[in-house]
Amino acid sequence: MTTDKSWDDIPSLNLEIDSTYSKRLEDAEGRRHTRTDGDALRRMLDGRDTLPIRIATAQKGVFDGMVLDLSKSGVRLTAPKKLDKGELVKVGFMLNDRTIISKAITRWVSPKPNGCSAGLEFHDLPKDLAEYIASLSSANLLNKVGKVKEGSRNDRS
Repeated sequence: MTTDKSWDDIPSLNLEIDSTYSKRLEDAEGRRHTRTDGDALRRMLDGRDTLPIRIATAQKGVFDGMVLDLSKSGVRLTAPKKLDKGELVKVGFMLNDRTIISKAITRWVSPKPNGCSAGLEFHDLPKDLAEYIASLSSANLLNKVGKVKEGSRNDRS
C-alpha cells in the first residue's frame, strides 16, 4: 500500500552550502570568464615551470613572453618589449598537446623595468580552443571549490 507523500516529507540531506561560499568564489574584478592563473596552469599541464607564449606585432616583430593567467577570452602575460594599448598582436602557445594561435588586441599595459605586463583579448579564437581553455578554467575552479570548502570546515573546528 502506498500513501500519498510529497517531496516535503523527505528529510533533508544536510548538505547545506555556506552562505559566503559563492561570494568567496566570485572574481573581485567582475571578469566575464573564469581565469586560470599561471601556477594552476602549470599544475594542470605537463609539469613545466613556466608557460611560454610567442608574441608578434607589426612594429616590434616576434618575441617570447610568459603567461601569467588565462581565460577563454584572453591572456595576461609578461613580455620583454613594451606593448601599446590597442595594439594588434598575434599570440601562440602550447597547452599540453594543443597549439593555441590567436589574434589579440592589447587591452591594458603595465610598464616594467624589463618590458611590460599586459592583458590581451583574443579575437577569432577557434571555438574548440576557447572551449578547451574554458575547461582548464573549470578544472581550476573545481580545485578552488574543494579548497574553499576544506577551509570553511577547518574554520569551524
